[in-house]
Amino acid sequence: MIAKEFLKQTIDIDKLITAKKEQVQNLYSQLYGTGIQLSFDKVSKSGYNDKIGTLVASLNALQDILVTDITRLLRLKYDITILIDRIADVGMRWVLVERYINTKDWKDVCLDNSMSWRTIHRLHAKGLVEIEKLMHVEKTI
Repeated sequence: MIAKEFLKQTIDIDKLITAKKEQVQNLYSQLYGTGIQLSFDKVSKSGYNDKIGTLVASLNALQDILVTDITRLLRLKYDITILIDRIADVGMRWVLVERYINTKDWKDVCLDNSMSWRTIHRLHAKGLVEIEKLMHVEKTI
């Protein structure tokens, strides 16, 4: 796997996590938007309880998947941070951290450091070369 593909995993996983969080919010809305009245005196129809049970089961399953994805993302970000920290040039490190650890888009990376698009991409390209070298060294050890 080349450096850019390896690093870009954080952005992809982060987007998936965001989408799954939205799914969880939608399930919460469906569950709490049903007008459930928790009263021990009423007996509801079994079809209604089945719908609620299905929503709760779906919510629990999705939350488990979300926790797994978040754990995977945190581990990947940790590994990438260790790799990036081994680069000597501070500018390269900063661009790589902003893009792949903080998952900022290029516009925000440029604005946050008051650098041109060209400068940011030059530092990024050099940083990828350094990451590639570091990944190659680790494979041979």
